[in-house]
Amino acid sequence: MNNYVGPLGPRSEFEGRNVINAFEIEETAVLPQSIWDYYDWCVEQGWDMVDWTITIDKTRIPSLTFSDNMWGALWKLACSRFKQGLSSPRETPPEGYAEFLEEVERGDYEEVFPQET
Repeated sequence: MNNYVGPLGPRSEFEGRNVINAFEIEETAVLPQSIWDYYDWCVEQGWDMVDWTITIDKTRIPSLTFSDNMWGALWKLACSRFKQGLSSPRETPPEGYAEFLEEVERGDYEEVFPQET
């Protein structure tokens, strides 16, 4: 994607999309366009983002909204892939990458990667 600037990049307008949740029904996630750009990039890689979204929703902390959980999980996915040197639509780390590394070092985060379809 040539215009990719996220996650959490300059493309900050919000968009709502229906995606499948843990109950396997559509739920609207409202995320910044830059986060949706990353989600779309993952789909373009052939990853099963429906299954991934169901998985991350099943482990959602009750205090988080569906949208907030998905936003955070996509950001963590982008950071995880960057940390491991895996393919990414950007050559620079996602915004907030240093905080992600601190979370990983503290053991606050378990990586969940999408499967190829």
